[in-house]
Amino acid sequence: MSASWMSPVLPLLTSDESPLQTPLSKFQESWIVAGEKLGAFIGCFLAALLSDRIGHKRTLLFATTPLSISMICAVFVKLPIVLIILRILGGLGTGIVVVVLPLYVGQIVDNDIRMRINLLYVFLKNIGSSYIYSIGPFVSYVSLSVTCGIVPVIFAVLFVFMPECKHVKLETNIVTDATTSLIKIAKKSLEEVAVISRLQEVKKIVTYRIASKESLKELVLDKANLKAILNAMVLHTISIASGGYIISSYLQKIIENSGSSISPKLSSVIFGVIKLPSVSLAAFLINKIGRKPLLIISSAGSSIALIAEGVYFYLKEQQYDITKISWIPTTVLSLYLMFTYFGIHMVPAVVTEETFTIKAKSIASFCVSAYATALSFFLFKYFKKVPCHRQVSTHALLPLSDKPILITFSVCEK
Repeated sequence: MSASWMSPVLPLLTSDESPLQTPLSKFQESWIVAGEKLGAFIGCFLAALLSDRIGHKRTLLFATTPLSISMICAVFVKLPIVLIILRILGGLGTGIVVVVLPLYVGQIVDNDIRMRINLLYVFLKNIGSSYIYSIGPFVSYVSLSVTCGIVPVIFAVLFVFMPECKHVKLETNIVTDATTSLIKIAKKSLEEVAVISRLQEVKKIVTYRIASKESLKELVLDKANLKAILNAMVLHTISIASGGYIISSYLQKIIENSGSSISPKLSSVIFGVIKLPSVSLAAFLINKIGRKPLLIISSAGSSIALIAEGVYFYLKEQQYDITKISWIPTTVLSLYLMFTYFGIHMVPAVVTEETFTIKAKSIASFCVSAYATALSFFLFKYFKKVPCHRQVSTHALLPLSDKPILITFSVCEK
């Protein structure tokens, strides 16, 4: 929700009706959009520090504070520099959640349903952005910001009743509490004997983790883990550099500048609605046809859509008559979002969770998240300097099997 919040808000902040003292300059605009990613990068380090000391549950509860404060306080600020600071503060919470939540989910659920829970996590994350796209253009700046600020508070109130990860409980030698946590989690699906058996299994895993906890040096020197982390980084590079997160922040401004025959507000609703069926279809197919086909289809489709969008803006800049094709911007961006959320934005999260060993998962999650947020910050900060007619194309080799896959993707923007 935090990244998508910029889409309906940015046109207002850069207009004469801005709630700030003065409309945003292009420099301030780039920092407000990129500031969240800078905060998320810092949040990754904070997550690594806190999760080992206070546990995953308390770390996630802590993350709700900067997320909520950044949104609610945005209502009252008048200076752009203060709003930039609040965006960085909100990104701090986002970075913590990105690192810790997958680890918590991976440890709190049974192995046989872990994949479904991970897919549910991706689906719920997209519900938040769909809400922003669908409701944001039709409500006030104050209402949208307060609503986004209340969501973390609701999460904290409900999440406080959840048990701590059974692995964390055992690492701190609180065996009784660990047993209680496991019974709470599994009481509806497992008998008492099965719970005890599962607890013994977890004890073995934790003992192994404590005895051979992976360091960053060991992670790099181990060939299997190094290949896994390179795969994860390449996948996240594709996800980020494909332009999806940037376009999410600039959606309404792109439509406004395109001269689309479909209004920016209606376009925003279309963008919000079209994402959920795409994510749902991907969740249904990911285990049936595999990760690679989803990624290939998603990459090819989104690349073609962005090239078409780039051609449209080029024709517009060259002052060709585009009145008969003014429906293209909204239609093509809708197809682009459909293809990206069909694979590019889903596969990296799934593969990252699946490929790392138990002892390497925590530090690998931190490394991949820190890399992804740093790359996001760089692209968000310098995105506005790309001319509207220029197409940035990138090629990536994915060593996901014995035969590497060549994937092409491109980014265009007005």
